[in-house]
Amino acid sequence: MDGLYKIGAVSKITGINIPTLRVWENKFKIVEPSRINGTQRGYTKNDLDKLCIVKALIETGDSISTLSGLDISALESRLEENLNQKSNYVPSETKNNITAIVVGTMVPNLDNPIQDLPSIRIVKRFELSDFSEDEGIIEDNADILIFETPTLHVKTVTWVKNIMTQSSFSKSIILYRFGSADGVKAVNREENINILRQPANSNDIQMMCAFAINGQIKQKEVVSKKSNKKKVVVDIPDFEPFSDKELWEISVMANPIHCECPKHLSSIITSLRGFEKYSADCEELSAKDRILHEELEKHSVEARIIMEKALRKVINENSINYSVANAS
Repeated sequence: MDGLYKIGAVSKITGINIPTLRVWENKFKIVEPSRINGTQRGYTKNDLDKLCIVKALIETGDSISTLSGLDISALESRLEENLNQKSNYVPSETKNNITAIVVGTMVPNLDNPIQDLPSIRIVKRFELSDFSEDEGIIEDNADILIFETPTLHVKTVTWVKNIMTQSSFSKSIILYRFGSADGVKAVNREENINILRQPANSNDIQMMCAFAINGQIKQKEVVSKKSNKKKVVVDIPDFEPFSDKELWEISVMANPIHCECPKHLSSIITSLRGFEKYSADCEELSAKDRILHEELEKHSVEARIIMEKALRKVINENSINYSVANAS
């Protein structure tokens, strides 16, 4: 039919991906395209104009659910009002209460505020499986999105950006365990997305939320409590452990071989060290739980040593130089 645009062309013109266009049509009735030959969507020039205005409104802070049912005149008026408000915007003082929406399973509760940092209230939690990699609309409002994912790639960043755009989040934090160099670079290009590598505890996440929302956090001296608990020691002959500095250098080095095994092994070892510390720090428990955590600490040490031996073998057999001079 003449004068109609197919969905692929609309996506390229407006910058809205195809899955989002379908959700906006089916769930929110933003536009109702006709059908070409009874199957393909056909969009008019008026539909394109409306979609561009809706996209602009979402970028200025509206949620898609609030725009459902509005005609193009109402949308234009709303956009003009939003832009006027933005031009007269005066930054508010530091937020002392931050609301968050969490996507993920292992994000800890954040209901124990840290002195000199804002309190964080989790409004709602979702499972990662609730979303596909193309779609993700969250109708609830919050100051920040906390998004937990096992891996960080460029497509992960795109996914989170789409959720932010469709759901009107201004800031987000991605918690990840394994990440590609390109994924980290993609995040660095996004001023509204921050990343935090797992394992991260509630204090780490609260500090990152404060940084993301307020731009800075107050530094304070942290006094560590000395523990009388003996450190678990496993005697392994001919074992040469990696230092924290070496593990960091391996995690940031340019790939010297065809796979990323050294980086992944480094991350696993770092995670195991974190779990060792977690198990060792569990002192305010019952006598029975302390015994259990001492056993967990011992097993995690044994597992770490196995992984460190594997990493040492990969490095030696491939003659890898992981000096920071080779960082990616």
